[in-house]
Amino acid sequence: MVRIGMSFKRTALRIDISPNWQHGCNSIGEWFADDTTGESMPKIPVPDENVQKETLLSDIDKILYALSEFDWVSPGGSLPDIAGISKAWHPFLNVISTIKRDIDNLIVIRNQRLSELSECNIREETLQRQMTSTLIDSQRSHDIVEKEAQRNITLSRLIVDTQKETLFALSEIIETRSRETANHIRRVAEYSALLGKLHGLNDREQQYILHASPMHDAGKIAIPDAILNKPGKLTDEEFEQMKEHSIIGWNMLHGGKQEIMAHAAIIAYQHHEKWNGRGYPNKLSGEAIHLYGRIVALADVFDALGSDRCYKKAWPLEKVLDLIHKESGEHFDPSLVEVFFNNLSEFLIIRERYPDALS
Repeated sequence: MVRIGMSFKRTALRIDISPNWQHGCNSIGEWFADDTTGESMPKIPVPDENVQKETLLSDIDKILYALSEFDWVSPGGSLPDIAGISKAWHPFLNVISTIKRDIDNLIVIRNQRLSELSECNIREETLQRQMTSTLIDSQRSHDIVEKEAQRNITLSRLIVDTQKETLFALSEIIETRSRETANHIRRVAEYSALLGKLHGLNDREQQYILHASPMHDAGKIAIPDAILNKPGKLTDEEFEQMKEHSIIGWNMLHGGKQEIMAHAAIIAYQHHEKWNGRGYPNKLSGEAIHLYGRIVALADVFDALGSDRCYKKAWPLEKVLDLIHKESGEHFDPSLVEVFFNNLSEFLIIRERYPDALS
């Protein structure tokens, strides 16, 4: 039997001229080194065993010469006219021609597929390069946007911080002008934030009231010094003029675009309203008064009564606490008064941390 891997000429030279030939060959791979398909094929007809061996050998030489000279059979062509070759070999040559043509076709198909694969690879590589370039551009754009967003966040925080500092500085100016004791606005801010926390405000709301409450008396900047610093009791006319500071504070602050300014405006406007509706400027009552206004009202009175003023001396702590208790449900929100007394020690810590010192 012919082995795979040998050239056709070497294979042909090793053919055993014997009756076994008539059994033919069952695999293309047994004839050719390039076993392209390995498919089963019909038995190859061979010369009758009665043909003389010398004639067969002579025919084989002619066949080999013809195959070498004419490169087998041209695709689509016919068998070459090889003089002197027995007609008994023609079926054999027809099989060879068919196999050669099929192999040539397979080679063409293979080359086409290789070409297609090559084109696919080129397109894939191009697409990968485009995708990589797009990803790089996208990442660069993302980095730019992220940096810009971070810059805006930083700028916003800077604006808010500057705003807080400005509010506090303005509050201190007003406090100094009215000759109130130093640290009044700081204590009111701390009392308000603590009271808000104990009442259930979230962290954000606590920060709002902490930084907005110092502006509760912002409108006093427009009140004459003679009224602000009068050592005795105000006349009814002077008191009416003094009450205008809540409206002036509202007008000064409510136009701000930042939330902290809006909250400061509400506090300035409503911190003199009373739970029973007898406060000013609008005689609001109960929960119609903003929670921030109710909180600062209690914090402001608690601190003011316990501090020296141009018109009075500081009250003893016991007297201050007694008044707050009596005014629960009248001047002050009773729920806030309850929270205040239940946590009195924490408010006293703040009071000790920021003691009175004349400015």
